Amino acid sequence: MSERGQDKRYLLSTLVAVAGVNPITFNSWRQRNGLFPWSLKAKGWKQYSASDICVAYCVNGLIKSGCTAQFAVDAAMMLLPRFEEMWTSDSVEAFDNCIALISIIDHGSSDKSNIEIDIEFHDPSKPILEIIRGRLGWGTAQIVDLYDVMLNVIRSLKALQPETVMTPEETRSFVFSSLAKAIAETRTDEED
Repeated sequence: MSERGQDKRYLLSTLVAVAGVNPITFNSWRQRNGLFPWSLKAKGWKQYSASDICVAYCVNGLIKSGCTAQFAVDAAMMLLPRFEEMWTSDSVEAFDNCIALISIIDHGSSDKSNIEIDIEFHDPSKPILEIIRGRLGWGTAQIVDLYDVMLNVIRSLKALQPETVMTPEETRSFVFSSLAKAIAETRTDEED
């Protein structure tokens, strides 16, 4: 939903403040681990959506719980489409199955590049033991409550009251209203 902030764009300073990470660390995740690959090619000021902020928040949380930076970035980037769906949907059904079980599937090889990340989404009313039962052999890494992540991001954004970059529609409206005001003032000055 746009009123929840998905249409708004935030600057890097806001993203790192909400995610609780140093800008140098964040840039390391981008350059070394592939977080937001589109941002490496973008020129000028980088702008991030609320979903992007949720992803960075998850990366920081996964790393703090003992995951490697590469695993955290890969897993969190897999959550990005789900965050985008939750932010843009007008339906409460978007919040069904918002518990993410992030598992490591090791195919038995000594080559660690053969490890696969699997994410299953579950209903929040389901008991945690029921969610992880039968998956302990997979090497379950984390359980992430996406709704809780969103709430924490919203609270942090409200507390920071960040400056946001205007959406294209807001920019057009601002330019046209400013132009109309300037023309009206010019006509008034000419008449006097």
